[in-house]
Amino acid sequence: METGAGQDRIKFKKLEISVFNGKDPDGWFHRAEHYFQMHLMNEHEKLKIIIVSLEGKGLSWFRWSENCKRFRSWKELKEGMYNQFRSREHGTSCARFLTIRQEGTIKEYLQWFKEPSAPLSEIAEEVLEGTFTNGLDPIIWTEVFSMRVVDLEDMMEAA
Repeated sequence: METGAGQDRIKFKKLEISVFNGKDPDGWFHRAEHYFQMHLMNEHEKLKIIIVSLEGKGLSWFRWSENCKRFRSWKELKEGMYNQFRSREHGTSCARFLTIRQEGTIKEYLQWFKEPSAPLSEIAEEVLEGTFTNGLDPIIWTEVFSMRVVDLEDMMEAA
C-alpha cells in the first residue's frame, strides 16, 4: 500500500487539467499550477501535459511556436503564452489593477477590485490598501477613513 506523496498522487489521479483555449490565461495558469503541485509533476511532465490541454487559439499558437522554437521549461512556455494571450487593451495585470475606480455600486467595485488583483500574489499589502481606497467613490472613502480601519479586509467590510 502506498503512503505519503504516492497516496496523494493516486487520490488526485482522476482530476483533469482544464483546457486552455486562449482566454483568461491568469486563471488557467493558477489552476494548472495547483494541478502540477497535486500531481508532483516535474518540468518535463508539465510540458507534456500542457500539450494535451490546449485547444483552439491556444493549440494553434503552441503548434506555430513549436515550429519556431522548442520550449525548454514550463516557465519559458508560460511567458510565451502570457505574451500571446494577455489582454492588450487593459495592459498588464498590475497596470490594470492600479487604475481601477468605483463606477457603480460598492458590490460591483469589490468584485472589480478582486478580479485584477487575484493574480498579483506578490503585491504589498500597502499597495492593495492604497489602490482600494484610491479607487473608492470620495463619499465612501471618507466614511471608510473615518472608521479607522487597519487592514484591507476591514476596509472592504466597512465600505
